[in-house]
Amino acid sequence: MKKIMLFTLLSLATINFISITVHANEDQKKDLMKIVKAFMPSNSSLISPETPSSTKPIQLYDLNHDGQKEIIFTVEIKEKVQPSPSQFGAIVLKRDNADWRKIWETKKKGVDLDFSGLADITGDGTKEYLFGVTIGADIGSELEVFQWVNNHSKRLLMFLIIKLTL
Repeated sequence: MKKIMLFTLLSLATINFISITVHANEDQKKDLMKIVKAFMPSNSSLISPETPSSTKPIQLYDLNHDGQKEIIFTVEIKEKVQPSPSQFGAIVLKRDNADWRKIWETKKKGVDLDFSGLADITGDGTKEYLFGVTIGADIGSELEVFQWVNNHSKRLLMFLIIKLTL
């Protein structure tokens, strides 16, 4: 009898924990969206990169290793006159006490957002931020690698990936 009661209590606790976790994740998403929307450029929308395909337009990462995750988000800024290429941007927000502030931004004209993600390119155990934009359907892509040093972003590398058609 005690085993059945224990099993029942554990089952109920698990179900309640799962629903609390799901509710907390939904609340966190709503809070993140509210924060990000306040910093989005006009005429812009959030956009996920082509690669990695699982990457969302809002990412969290502790860039400066202070124990507090920064918000990294990617946007597409539509040009007023189409079919001009759009601008694609990445913006980093940092929590400053109870408020958030923009601490870094990059923008690049292009036709699509190819890449937005974090990877340890230098092999030092710290992830760098990679941002890539297709600059032309027939031209190829431009990929930039940014490293966070002394609370500032520094561009390490820029690659031009040329599309060859035979």
